[in-house]
Amino acid sequence: MTSYDLTATEEALINSYILLPLTYRVLERDLRLLEMSKVKFKHPYYTLIEKALKQLAKDLHVTKAEVFKQKIKLYKKDDLHYDIWIRGWHHQKGYHPKLAAHWVEAKVTEYLNAKTHCL
Repeated sequence: MTSYDLTATEEALINSYILLPLTYRVLERDLRLLEMSKVKFKHPYYTLIEKALKQLAKDLHVTKAEVFKQKIKLYKKDDLHYDIWIRGWHHQKGYHPKLAAHWVEAKVTEYLNAKTHCL
C-alpha cells in the first residue's frame, strides 16, 4: 500500500490551520503587553495590532472553512504536533519549535506590514 502524498495546496492549508492560531495568540499577547507598557503613544500601536488581529481572524475563518470543505480532519497532540486524516490516509505533522517561531514571526511581520500600507 502506498501512502497518499499531500498536494502543495493541502500542505499550505494544513500549515495555516496549525500555525495561524499561534500567530493570533502572539499578537494578542503583544497587545496585552502593550497595554501594560509605559509607551507614551499606545494608540497607534494598539490600532495597528487590532487591525492585524481582525484580518488574521478573517483568514483563520477562511482557512477553517476550506479545511472543512476539503474534509481534512486534524487532531491536536500538542501545540506543534497533529494527526491528519485526508481522504482516508493518515499523516502526522510536527514542527520544530524554532521553525514554527520563524514562520509565526514572518506571519506577524506580514500582517503588520499589510496594515501599515493601509493607514
